[in-house]
Amino acid sequence: MGGVVVVVACLVMLSLVVVPSDGVVITTDTHWAGGFQGTVLFNVTQNLDGWTMHFVFDQPVYTFFTWQGLPENVSEHEVIVNSTQHNALQERGATVKINFIGHANGTATPDVCVFIEEIGNDDCNDSVIDVQGLPSSASKDYADALRKSILFYTAQRSGQLPADNQVHWRWDSALEDCVTGGWYDGGDHVKFSLPMASATTLLLWGLTKFKAGYVAAGQLDQMYDSVSWPLDYLQRTWDAYTQQLVVQVGEVTSDHAYWGRPEDMTMYRPCFKVGPDAPGSDVAGQAAAALALGAIVFHEKGDTGDASKMLQAAETLYTFASTYLGLYTDTVTDASNYYRSTGYKDDLCVAAMWLYKATQRPHYLTDAVSNLDNTFAWAVDWNDNKVLCQVMLYEETGEDRYRAAVEGFLTGWLPGGHVTYTPCGLAWFQEHGSNTNAAFVALLAAEAGIRNDTYRQWAITQINYILGDNSVNGGCFSFQIGHGHSYPRFPHHRASSCPDLPQIPCDVTNLNSSDPNPNILVGAVVGGPAVDDSYSDVRDDNVHNGVALVFNAGFQSAVAGIVQLQAAGNLPTVNSSCPCPT
Repeated sequence: MGGVVVVVACLVMLSLVVVPSDGVVITTDTHWAGGFQGTVLFNVTQNLDGWTMHFVFDQPVYTFFTWQGLPENVSEHEVIVNSTQHNALQERGATVKINFIGHANGTATPDVCVFIEEIGNDDCNDSVIDVQGLPSSASKDYADALRKSILFYTAQRSGQLPADNQVHWRWDSALEDCVTGGWYDGGDHVKFSLPMASATTLLLWGLTKFKAGYVAAGQLDQMYDSVSWPLDYLQRTWDAYTQQLVVQVGEVTSDHAYWGRPEDMTMYRPCFKVGPDAPGSDVAGQAAAALALGAIVFHEKGDTGDASKMLQAAETLYTFASTYLGLYTDTVTDASNYYRSTGYKDDLCVAAMWLYKATQRPHYLTDAVSNLDNTFAWAVDWNDNKVLCQVMLYEETGEDRYRAAVEGFLTGWLPGGHVTYTPCGLAWFQEHGSNTNAAFVALLAAEAGIRNDTYRQWAITQINYILGDNSVNGGCFSFQIGHGHSYPRFPHHRASSCPDLPQIPCDVTNLNSSDPNPNILVGAVVGGPAVDDSYSDVRDDNVHNGVALVFNAGFQSAVAGIVQLQAAGNLPTVNSSCPCPT
């Protein structure tokens, strides 16, 4: 093995154990998802001008990463790591250290043989090392993450703010809108009803399913106040008499051309509507779902008057959505580049299920079943609610076809499925906000009795990645702003990039400023890293450093579920590819 020494990390403490290389086998724990990590020390026995290290595994490995070299997959079982310009030149007697992490296809951690082309032999028959199963991740301050996520939604409020507004740098704004109130979508000032209603539904779902989590975090009243804001807005966007629904306020091009505070906006902000002649079954269905669920939540709270109004609005909206079928972006083309809808049956299914739960009227359950197919969903977001309805129908009916559909979805997201994983273990499905909704679905499935431990463990690892179990900036970087000590300082968010009123005007100079945002957008979850775990904290990157209502919704509800497990003493131990010791 030419002087190679393998170092393995002990669980939790990460202390180092030096292992001789000549045929010594180390027995270690394995990670539940086949993850592994280790350290190789090789003693240089001759001067080197570049080197190549081989890792030969006893089972297929589908991700491998190191910070000290350039990895290249030779086959399913072998990875080579080439030196970089910084460590290519090595003098005899030196020691080179290589840290590595990865995931295998199986559930068992693989054995690996390591050798250097330039020194030593390449016989892997006699020298095999068991690499370490991934260290367990320390528990996070989930209650803090929950509290701060609620604050993010407070910062997104439009309209006349209450006297007890908790975000000191936000004031009344957009008071001339055709419908005031609601939430701004992200770092801009457009109000899109489809993602707003979708986020509201997910947040309310987390509240009704994991209410004990909010109680344990001391955030129940704050959550009621938070979700009241969009529920009030959604009710006022709907005129049951004229059958008109406002689905967007603000024109995208003029809004995005403006970099400044929402309080200072002077541009024309048009209203976009759907109606019988220009239907929007998707957005109307999603709004009906949010209001029906809101009726359930506030009826349980004892606010029966508000609950009754929400339920009435939800039922008339659902009738409108299911009578006049069509996609809202076929009419409201201004939204097409941002929230283009591709279907409405999933929205009608979720709306019908929440109306069934609110009223117990059988025809809603019949409608839900008729609007759903049993194929596996690939994603879950504002545009695809299918797996959410499958979870609800399994809870209601116990039918195996719905359970199989939910398991099929999550099998695709767990390691070995169709979803790509970053080296540090993030399920990376798309460029931004890719895993939080799936984590929430996993917790919902576990609550329904489907693969409880497996799905809970996986969901927690995904949330833990966001809260610090990653390699960004040396590790322990939180993609939720304000959580911990290392987090984004330059989010793509107009209002927080501006100094407090009544200071100097805010404009594109603030977008291009090299200074961090003067106001911290506490609680926002940014889009996240690239597929290789790389991330740059850059304000003009609205993909990886953007924020959105829909990014936080699944995240917050998943965190509420984790807090509930923690409070009950049922939080499972999980392992991490890149643990942040706390």
